[in-house]
Amino acid sequence: MPAESATWRVCRSIDERSAIFERGHNLITKKGRLLDASVQAAYVHHIRRATRFLYIENQYFIGSSHAWFSDPLKECTNLIPLEIVTKVVNMIKLGRDFRVYIVIPMFPEGMPRSKLAPLVSCSRASLHTIFYTGAPESDAVQEILYWQYLTVEMMYIRIARELKACGSSARPTDYLSFFCLGRREYREDSKLVRMNSKAAGANQNDRFMIYLHSKMLIVDDEYIILGSANINERSMSGTRDTEIAVGAYQPAYVSSADAMSPGGQVECFRKSLWAEHFGDGSVLLEQVESKICMEKIRFIGWRNWETYCSQEKGVVSGALLYPYEVSESGIVTPAVELFPDSRASIIGRRTMLPRLMTT
Repeated sequence: MPAESATWRVCRSIDERSAIFERGHNLITKKGRLLDASVQAAYVHHIRRATRFLYIENQYFIGSSHAWFSDPLKECTNLIPLEIVTKVVNMIKLGRDFRVYIVIPMFPEGMPRSKLAPLVSCSRASLHTIFYTGAPESDAVQEILYWQYLTVEMMYIRIARELKACGSSARPTDYLSFFCLGRREYREDSKLVRMNSKAAGANQNDRFMIYLHSKMLIVDDEYIILGSANINERSMSGTRDTEIAVGAYQPAYVSSADAMSPGGQVECFRKSLWAEHFGDGSVLLEQVESKICMEKIRFIGWRNWETYCSQEKGVVSGALLYPYEVSESGIVTPAVELFPDSRASIIGRRTMLPRLMTT
């Protein structure tokens, strides 16, 4: 087999209402229907076999609601967040380095509450602000943010409890960190697109989030899964949204005791993403599983967030540390009360919307 060749596998989330199945092939039954939930199964399998680190990009991050410490739900029980934190806890018990880096949008896409006001003037950046800045104050987005907050806090509390049990002085964020993407630029010719619009504040401050729409997991720089599936119940259950993903690795490029860095195309791809998100210097961070690497990546994210939020004009484009404060006990609180240029809570809130819409 040539060194550059790769092994691929296609995974799906789909049930018998949308596909004709042959019996077998790891199908399961749920609510009396045959279904293929192999996307979730692939995530779980490769999280369990990880030995160094996980890198995740996803449009949503909600799950394991049966394990939440507040408002547990039965509508969002996919195992991915719980599997991630279980892996981290087990590695802490073994005294081994292991890190998890997760990149999500600043807030999920949403629709403005009212129709767009007439355009006054626009530049390319202004149009970007109109069409790609959602309404984080809307009920749907706020409830999704609330489920995300409960998911994240559940993970941090479990890590904190294990650190305390081991007598470690480390913090939960030494093992697991969340980031979002944003851009801020300084332009002399800044123009408001619409009078009295939600976009006006972002445009006036020349900042807007970069909306992350990817759905990807990289394990130990040797395996990658990417496709259409979000980390939420709609994508992972197999009975709701229909999804597809592809998992791949290069047999000639896997981690070994002699060479911790596999050096194949998966590693090169991850480094190119980090160069874009965290800056060119990030590709020099070889031991991604180390505490030093996590500290440096978190510092870059914190510095970018400070520039993004500053009252002074600044320039930044890339990863921002997600605005969560995490205590030594794992309790999550917002780093700032509201998202910049909005009236939206960072940790969201419950609404009267049907749970199936927001999980």
